[in-house]
Amino acid sequence: MDEEKSWFTPAGHQTYTRARVRFLEFKLGASRSQLDEVIKLAESAAAAAVKPSGLSAAHFLLGQAYRARYDAYNSLDDLTWALRAMRQAVEEDPRQDRGRRLFVLSNSLLDVVEMLKPGEQPAAEHLKLIEQWLREARPLLDAKDAAMCQGSLGLAYVQRFRHFGSRKDWSIGLENLEAARDAATNDADRAACWSNIGQALMIRLKAEKKPETEIAVMAVGAFDKAAQISPADDPNHSMHVRFQRMTRESLGLPPEAYSPWVTMDNGVRINIETGEVRPPS
Repeated sequence: MDEEKSWFTPAGHQTYTRARVRFLEFKLGASRSQLDEVIKLAESAAAAAVKPSGLSAAHFLLGQAYRARYDAYNSLDDLTWALRAMRQAVEEDPRQDRGRRLFVLSNSLLDVVEMLKPGEQPAAEHLKLIEQWLREARPLLDAKDAAMCQGSLGLAYVQRFRHFGSRKDWSIGLENLEAARDAATNDADRAACWSNIGQALMIRLKAEKKPETEIAVMAVGAFDKAAQISPADDPNHSMHVRFQRMTRESLGLPPEAYSPWVTMDNGVRINIETGEVRPPS
């Protein structure tokens, strides 16, 4: 903390501390409008920085606030400013909390790639940066975040498949998503991994010229599993339940309780968790 004080003027450090407290309050359930105050405070703190480390700290907090406001209101301008501020922060002090910052920055840029039409520029450049940042970040993270970082890498490869059509990229993506699921340290993260697997399977399904029943069944099972294991206090629980319902409705299936066993049209049963296949009974 003493070192952090030297990054700003005395008044600037007070402003930065207040911005951090306000952002924490927002994360704990305060009004979304509080993000506007965090943004103003972080900008003031950056203006009061006397060292690159202070600029970096204030700019990354600013980027996080913009990203949170984008999540709340879906303004692309907020996402653009978030990326700009976070990348600026990484460049101003490359050593400061580097692993986590590269992870957060990669996920924000991945959001941009997911919104681009297949093959649209600059998807290739963005995906190259995302992969580079995630591979650098992962060894710097704790076990919990490292697992989710591998999941983000998997999603990046799935997006590369969506943009450029290589099934090899899709397979690499799915392998990383499954590895992230197996390495997840809690049920909330594990549910997120299952949901990501479901999304990867749906992207593959939509890319095929003819329906692939097995992939469709596996996608339904993945979303079922995410909804089933997501704790009630998981902030994403309602989203998992919604994806489960939407996926089943899109494929003409009724809602039902989760089971790892799914039945193909020919009566063959597949266990989506173990891969075991059983002949028609």
